[in-house]
Amino acid sequence: MSTKLRPLGPRSILIILLGQFASIAAATQQKPHETAKVLTDCGFIAREYEYVSQDSVMLSIVRGTNPLFNGGEHGLDNKQPIIFLQGTTLGSSLALENSQNVKPRDFSHLDVNDHSRAQLIQEIGSDPSARNFLFLALNFGHEVWILNRRGFSGSRRRLKDKNRTLADAMRAVPDTIFGFKYIGDPALTGGLISGRPRAKRSLPGFDANAWLTDEMTRLLNQSSKIQDKARALFAPLSLVKMPEGMLLFTDEQFQQEFIETFNPDFWNFSLDEQAKYDLPATIDFVLEKTGKKKVHLVGLSCGGAIILLAHAENPKLAEKVGASVLWAPSVNLGSGSDIVFQLSYIVPFTQGIVGPLPALFLNRPLQTIFQRYCKSSPQALRTCNLMYDSAYGRGASQSTLGPIWWTNTFVSSPSNELKHLGQMAHTNLTCKFNYNTPKKNLEVYGQPSAPCYNFSRIETPNLFFYVSDDDRLVSVEDIDATLEQLSVSYHLEHISEEGLHFSHLGYIVHKQNTRVAVVPTLKNIASVEAKDALN
Repeated sequence: MSTKLRPLGPRSILIILLGQFASIAAATQQKPHETAKVLTDCGFIAREYEYVSQDSVMLSIVRGTNPLFNGGEHGLDNKQPIIFLQGTTLGSSLALENSQNVKPRDFSHLDVNDHSRAQLIQEIGSDPSARNFLFLALNFGHEVWILNRRGFSGSRRRLKDKNRTLADAMRAVPDTIFGFKYIGDPALTGGLISGRPRAKRSLPGFDANAWLTDEMTRLLNQSSKIQDKARALFAPLSLVKMPEGMLLFTDEQFQQEFIETFNPDFWNFSLDEQAKYDLPATIDFVLEKTGKKKVHLVGLSCGGAIILLAHAENPKLAEKVGASVLWAPSVNLGSGSDIVFQLSYIVPFTQGIVGPLPALFLNRPLQTIFQRYCKSSPQALRTCNLMYDSAYGRGASQSTLGPIWWTNTFVSSPSNELKHLGQMAHTNLTCKFNYNTPKKNLEVYGQPSAPCYNFSRIETPNLFFYVSDDDRLVSVEDIDATLEQLSVSYHLEHISEEGLHFSHLGYIVHKQNTRVAVVPTLKNIASVEAKDALN
C-alpha cells in the first residue's frame, strides 16, 4: 500500500526553516572572546558597567586599568581616560587584537612629548603591547573604556525590554521583516535612493506580511502556555553536542538571541541616536566614575563617524573632550571607488527590515563556517585573503588575523545603521537618516527631507583624522570632503606609503601599525594633554 505524500504548506515550511536555523546555530556554537576576559587574561583589571543612554537604551562598557598604577583602582592622575568606539560589523573585542604575550608594563617614565615617533618606537617597539593602541595606552597610565555600541553585544535592550518574552518576539517577526510602519507609509517601499516612492509589489492575492502575522499567531495559539511553546521550539538545542561530548548550545542562549532579534521597537535607530544620545551619556558616565574633567575619544570607521556627528550635533561637547582621534571615519562616503558606494545599491532591497543583519542567532554559525573554511587549506586561505582585500582594501597579507579576529568581524549589525551608511554613500552627503517618505521625515525632523549635518558647527580644535590610500571603505576623497566643511583646525595623517598595504582595519591588525597608527595616536593624545596642562 503506497502512501501519498502531501505537499508542504507555508506554515510547515516556516517551522522547518526556524528549526534549521536553530540547528545550524547549535552545531556551530563557539564561545566568543569577551572584552573583559581578554584584558584580565593579559593581567590587566577589567570592570564591566551598565548605564542608561539619554533615550532609555541600556549600554554596556568595559573599563580597563593597569594594576601597576594605583593598584589598578584608576589611571595616573595626569592621564585622561580614553573611550574607544568600534566600527559597524565589528565586535568591541576586536579593539584588543594582538593580545598575545601582552602584560602590564610601566612606561610612565617616558615623556611622550619629549620623544619623536622614531625614538618612542626604539624604546618600546619590541614590547608586545606596542602592537595595540589600547594596551599601550594602559601601559602609559591611561584608563581605557571600550564601549559596546547600541545594537552590539551587551547593549541590545531598552529599560522596558527587561521582561520581554518569546511570545513578544514571535509577534514581532512580521514587523521585523516587513517593518514598513517603522520607516514610513505602510503602502510604500523603495525610493530610498531617489526619494520617489514606488508602489509596493507583491504576488497577486498574496500578502506576505499578513501571512507571516497569521502564522506567528497560530504558533502562539497552539499552546496555552508560552513556556511549553518555548520548550517545543528550543529545548532540542541542549541535546546537540560535539563528538567529545561538549555541550555546544543551550535553549536559553538561542531563545535569548531570538528574542533580541525580533524587537523592531528597539532596532529602530541609526547613527543619529548614537551621536545624539549614546556618546554624550557615555562621556558623562566615564567622567563621573573617574572624577576627571575630560576624556579622549578614539573611533574606528563608524565609531569615528559617531564622534564627528556628536561634535556637530552638540558643539559644546568639546568642553568635555580632549583629543578626538578618527581612524578612517565613515562620513561623506561615495567617491565612486569605494565598496560602500557599490553596496549602497542593495539598500532598497533591505529597507523594510528593522533588526540585526544577519539575525543574531545566525551570527556564530556564519562566523564559524567562515573560520573553518579559511583554515581548511592554503587555497582556501588565499581565497579568504582576497575576500578581505575586496572588502577592506589590500592588506590581508600584512595583517595579523588572530583568534579575536574570527569572532569579532562580520558580526550582526543594526539594519538602519547599514542603511544610513548606504544613504550617505549614494548621496555623497552626511545627512540624518532618511525615513523614505516626506510624511515620516516631517514627523521626525519637521521638514520633508532628512537634514544634513553641519560640520562647520564643530568647536573642538583637537581633531585628528587618519586615512589610507589602500582603504576601500573610506577613501581619501571622502575625508577631503569632510575637511572642507570644518571651520576649526585639524590634523590629517595621510597614510600613503607605497607597498604598505594599510587597509581599513590596519589600525588594529596591520603588522606595522605600531609605527603607522599606534604611536602617532599616542602622541596626538599626549600633545593635547600637554596643551591642556598649560591652560
